[in-house]
Amino acid sequence: MSEIFKFIKIRKIKLSDVSKNWVNWLNDREVNRFSQQKNKKHSLKSQKEFIKRKLKDGSSVIYGVFYNKAHIGNIELGMIDFINKNCEVSYVIGEKAYWGKNIATISINLVLDKAFKEYKLKKIYAGTYSNNISSQRVLLKNNFIKEGELSNFYQYNSFRVSKIIFGLEKKKYKKYLV
Repeated sequence: MSEIFKFIKIRKIKLSDVSKNWVNWLNDREVNRFSQQKNKKHSLKSQKEFIKRKLKDGSSVIYGVFYNKAHIGNIELGMIDFINKNCEVSYVIGEKAYWGKNIATISINLVLDKAFKEYKLKKIYAGTYSNNISSQRVLLKNNFIKEGELSNFYQYNSFRVSKIIFGLEKKKYKKYLV
């Protein structure tokens, strides 16, 4: 996995990063089949407003995922609780050509490093649809453990699925070797 490391970079999102491609990810039903974003219509204007709000909000940080300088996805550290030292991580690799290449796994690992070192957090958590096996694999590869399940939580097409809750404590975090 270390070979691909040199091509992946993450950095905080800037307003200038909002692009037509980003909006296309959000409007792509396949990309967002496991996200509440699938129920909304997105535009450049709505995304720029979203990013402006997030940049002012001290309780979340959005990172862009870049592969060979191309913006291919985003990761958010959301609901950062500086008192209890935890937050939720959510992510999307919007460019489907990069799916299945461990990019999400590596990118999450890079963001975890920032969360634990820069923000001094002690715990990161994430929730996935129970049928989102790929996202669960990304979390498990990063040493998250399944901590719970909320049954019948999400509407997924014509049926309901559970929400699986994963957690990672700082002491169990392992940075990948580059």
